Amino acid sequence: MNRAVAAIERAKAADEKISQMASEFSLSVAYLVKNLPQELREQYRNKEVIAYIELDHGALKSFTIGTEVPKGKKPDFTVESEYEVAKQNFLGELNPISTFIKRRIKVEPARKLYLNPSFSAKSLTTIIALLQVMRDVPTRFHE
Repeated sequence: MNRAVAAIERAKAADEKISQMASEFSLSVAYLVKNLPQELREQYRNKEVIAYIELDHGALKSFTIGTEVPKGKKPDFTVESEYEVAKQNFLGELNPISTFIKRRIKVEPARKLYLNPSFSAKSLTTIIALLQVMRDVPTRFHE
């Protein structure tokens, strides 16, 4: 995952639009990925994994992958999906917006999304832009 972080930092340095979007973005998210393939279940000794990401004005403050949210951290949002949905979103086979609308991704607290639609729209736009950058990072997905 360090390569994904490095790719985002390179994109921020090279692309003013991405840099601007990221600099306005402060957020912490716990992404719960359920129903891991067997190889990942063995690696994490669990059937699910949590990626915790914390950004402060576009700067990465914290990034971990494990079986729980890091101690002392309280994410602004918790996102939850099946492994296959996460994989397809990452690869661009699915769109994060449509997977949310179709309830293939669950976001809590959902009411925060509806109370501040401009923040939600900006967040989704930024996430999609960053996903496009990360798609260029060689990644091995387990079946």
